[in-house]
Amino acid sequence: MTVHPRHRHTPANPIRRMGALALACLLSVGVFLHFEPVAATADQTRAVLATGLSQSTGALVDPAGRVWVSDRIAGFCRVSQPAPPAVGAIETATCLGGTLSGAGAGPTRAGAPAFFDPTAGAVGSGDELALIPDFSTGSAEVTRARWNAESRTFRFQNELTLLDGDIRPRAVSIGDDGHAYVIFQRARAVVRIVDPAESQPGVETVAYVTAPAPVAIAAAGVTSGGRVTVYVAETTGLRSFSAPPAGNLSSVAPATSYAVGVPSALLYDTAAKVLYVGKAQATSAGQDVITRVATNTGQIESGWATGYSRIGGLGLREGKLMVADDVGLLGATSPTGTGSLYILGQSTAQIVSGPTAADGSLAVDPAITNDSTPTFTVSAAPGSSLECALYRNGQTPVWADCSGRTFTPGVAQADGTYTFAVRVAGTGVPVTRAFTIDTVSPAAPTIGAPAEGQLVGRQVPLDVLAESGTSLFCAIDSAEASAYAVCASGDVLTFVTDGNHVLRIKAVDHAGNVSPISQVGFRVDTAGPSLAITVPAANGETLSASPTFEFSSTSTDVAGFRCRLDTQDLSPCTSPQSYTGLAGGPHVFEVEVADQSGNRTVGTRTFSVAVADTTAPVVTASPAGGQYPAGQQITLTSNEPAGIYYTRDGTAPSTSSTRYTGPITLTADFTLRFIGIDSAGNSSAPVAQTYTLAVVTVLPKHDFTGDDRADVLARDAGGLLWLYPGNGSGGWLARWQVGSGWNSMSAILSPGDFNGDRYSDVLARDGNGVLWLYPGDGSGGWLARSEVASGFNPMTAILSPYDFNGDGHADVLARDSGGLLWLYPGTGTGAVLARSAAGSGWNVMTTILSPGDFNGDGRSDVLARDTGGVLWLYPGNGTGGWRARSQAGSGWNVMTAILSPGDFNGDGRSDVLARASDGVLWLYPGNGTGGWLARKQVGSGWNGMTAIL
Repeated sequence: MTVHPRHRHTPANPIRRMGALALACLLSVGVFLHFEPVAATADQTRAVLATGLSQSTGALVDPAGRVWVSDRIAGFCRVSQPAPPAVGAIETATCLGGTLSGAGAGPTRAGAPAFFDPTAGAVGSGDELALIPDFSTGSAEVTRARWNAESRTFRFQNELTLLDGDIRPRAVSIGDDGHAYVIFQRARAVVRIVDPAESQPGVETVAYVTAPAPVAIAAAGVTSGGRVTVYVAETTGLRSFSAPPAGNLSSVAPATSYAVGVPSALLYDTAAKVLYVGKAQATSAGQDVITRVATNTGQIESGWATGYSRIGGLGLREGKLMVADDVGLLGATSPTGTGSLYILGQSTAQIVSGPTAADGSLAVDPAITNDSTPTFTVSAAPGSSLECALYRNGQTPVWADCSGRTFTPGVAQADGTYTFAVRVAGTGVPVTRAFTIDTVSPAAPTIGAPAEGQLVGRQVPLDVLAESGTSLFCAIDSAEASAYAVCASGDVLTFVTDGNHVLRIKAVDHAGNVSPISQVGFRVDTAGPSLAITVPAANGETLSASPTFEFSSTSTDVAGFRCRLDTQDLSPCTSPQSYTGLAGGPHVFEVEVADQSGNRTVGTRTFSVAVADTTAPVVTASPAGGQYPAGQQITLTSNEPAGIYYTRDGTAPSTSSTRYTGPITLTADFTLRFIGIDSAGNSSAPVAQTYTLAVVTVLPKHDFTGDDRADVLARDAGGLLWLYPGNGSGGWLARWQVGSGWNSMSAILSPGDFNGDRYSDVLARDGNGVLWLYPGDGSGGWLARSEVASGFNPMTAILSPYDFNGDGHADVLARDSGGLLWLYPGTGTGAVLARSAAGSGWNVMTTILSPGDFNGDGRSDVLARDTGGVLWLYPGNGTGGWRARSQAGSGWNVMTAILSPGDFNGDGRSDVLARASDGVLWLYPGNGTGGWLARKQVGSGWNGMTAIL
């Protein structure tokens, strides 16, 4: 989904406050004042949250407390949270966008993200959003990913298109006004997304930065005037502005703000009223710093945190700063997997386990327990003193020494929600765990089935009603605790012994509280009813297409019969059961009898139906008759096993005709007639399909500049290669040099597109007989060359007839010293297949070239000049052979070079260029039917060229 950017929506509630969790996830900023920096009092301790990142631009925390990062390769992903001392890594299964295979929809290149909760009082309700800008090439989008409470992950919702063009949104920040603020890598506008959770949010331009390509943005709290202060990290330093109210479409220019140098990342902590500024200017590891600005006092702490290499983004988790740093960015190449995510001021205290359950074991879920005096185990660095506190939500913690590494409250606690906290004594940086005490047992479950005193069969569905959120445990015939196993309403109980049984069920809630036990007594009868199929009396009989089946049971408690034929569903029936219209072949009849206890007995009869086959097969040709290129494969198929016979000479097909065994290749026009005969002797009526060869004009493609006009390459005596671009109407544009050192090549030719990339290429033979491919780049240059073949030294002429064998790929013809002409079919990927002979006696020719389709029959042709100066046209037959030659001219022995660049004058017909002995270059326009139009001069001074192609 793309939301149109020019629809403004006026929010019903223009000021929307953010919850504590949302504030911990945002990149937001503070006020407009200018202060000089002071030295930081101390560096900050840090711990590694994740490694293996690639140029991360920021992080946020989801409603479940898990960290998500924007990563250049992986996209927007959650970070794993292993037990210490292991560190996290990207969980690729959660990724949105990026370039990894299997990722969900999302930004191709994720920018600095922001978290938005439209209902801050209902954390984890599922309306929370992650806004992730996409600053990949061509993008103008911000991705909206919605929190999924069931999977506990963000899921792609849609994209917001903000402005037109390739503007590349770089960073998003949420202000205290409930709106999102966005900067762009390739636009100077600062855009506000009004009410970003709405289906059609408004988009407003509120400011224009003073320098291009800003890298970070942070929206701070609301000022006394009711406006949000927005900070922008520009290439000239930190600037800020006061955003106009929503709906006010005026825009401002940010003013110079705090003197913190040139930032690379920004984050505003609303609770602490602190602006964090990251740098990315280091030239060696450990030189970049983080500056902290107290916006309520204006104090600037330069170098508040040090030891970073290239800071790409920031985030906030539980009031602690997260820093994305990438030492790999110090190198000359873009790194992959060299980045890390740190958290600063991380307490060294840890909660190892707890709370315990009432039986002394650890609670299955640490979030809830039935123990009113739960025990917690904690840890810290050896020698550290610890303090612990257990308190209700909203209460002030009362700290007590727990240096013994365990804590148990001295008195029983009432049911309710609590927080357990531990900290290194005196640091004031606690680690907490929220949990609930619940000591109330659930009500006894109600058993609906089996009922008290009920007679049941071998299997009976369990029907139980219990309190929501509880788990059920069942025991059969035993009251021992070890006999209980997990069960659920809807389970099927299976019995193997008849007689009386007792079912006991208890419910256990999430805290481990156990309900009173419910029980029922019932009787089991596992014996199935009797069943006899009397007609037909045995399996394997041959019956008519309308058979009848008879069956019965001698049991006294029969509840009913069900029947089916073959794969039909069972349905109620009575004896006799009849069917009509059965197809010939094998069948299975099945009958089931059930008693009042639900026990069932099944009987079957296998039989066959003999039905005469009088239906002829249907034979289909694919493709149907029509016009197709040479080499088209035609297949014949039948709707049933049958022999297929066909002719191509106009005669009627019969069993004496050619039997079809595989695809028929189209090499010439013909009418295909065919029949099918099945094993019963049924013959289909003859079908005729007419096929004709499609006429495809084959012209050389000597377009080296990508302008769709034929060009010419020429090598001078110094080995320089020059490109003469054609103007499309028989003239030239300015030439330029495209190579040097080409005098080492003994043959140069252009086959058009030889490697399948749609650009014209060049083939050249060196002094060792190796044939090289020089791929064109479509703009007058070359890509890296590659070897095509070797052993071409004996060849006295090499040319490309383009697609000579009709397979759609450019080919090569070469004449050896004995006058044999060889065809080297091209693969279409820059190589050749095994060669085959294409002619003999060609050593009487002084020049051989190919103009492509010269006579208008859609097949590639060859022109050759003999020793008498006569020019001959050798028309190709489209499959690698020839049609009868004809004379195309005389007196051509005055020409020192003859070539064809294709359609040089733009009339859609292949032309020829020829250089006379005086250096004059002549254009001989082809007339499209094997002849010529009037020639004209197109150049002079060409006798300095040693090769023209």
